[in-house]
Amino acid sequence: MEELLRDFEKWLRFNPLWDELEVIEPPRVEKGGRGTVVLKLEDEKSPKRVVFEVEEASPRRIAYTLSGVGRIELTLREDGGATWLHLRGGLAASREVRQQEAELWAKALKHYAELSGTPPARLTKLLIDRLLLKLNPMQRRLVMLVLMIQLGLLAISLLAIAVVYLRQVLTPA
Repeated sequence: MEELLRDFEKWLRFNPLWDELEVIEPPRVEKGGRGTVVLKLEDEKSPKRVVFEVEEASPRRIAYTLSGVGRIELTLREDGGATWLHLRGGLAASREVRQQEAELWAKALKHYAELSGTPPARLTKLLIDRLLLKLNPMQRRLVMLVLMIQLGLLAISLLAIAVVYLRQVLTPA
């Protein structure tokens, strides 16, 4: 999880509300590092340029000050064999949306971090890194809709094949 938090562009792309994102210059993840991002959230009309300044950087805690937007703080904590991710702040303008954004963002990071080193998990991470994280939320929803439709069609096809097979097996010759 620590390496995920230090990969600036990757953890930023897990934000559930961005519509457009271009990392102009990723910050060095060390105190005083600065990076520039152009982003547009779902509820905004036009993209804005945001400077991320690293306020604090340690293996377990990273805090960014955002020009004109606020502050984001990520903290990892070990407790009873579990790793806790605490995310404060966000990119949204209103406090309510920021709270919802933080919860969804932390949930997405948690699920990604839970993928273990098995071959299917590595393949899943590869697909997420190369494809899913490059899409904006609307594109992600469309991809998921198409996949669900394809799975539904596959299920119907398998059911039809099973029915035809059972009819032939059960019909006396």
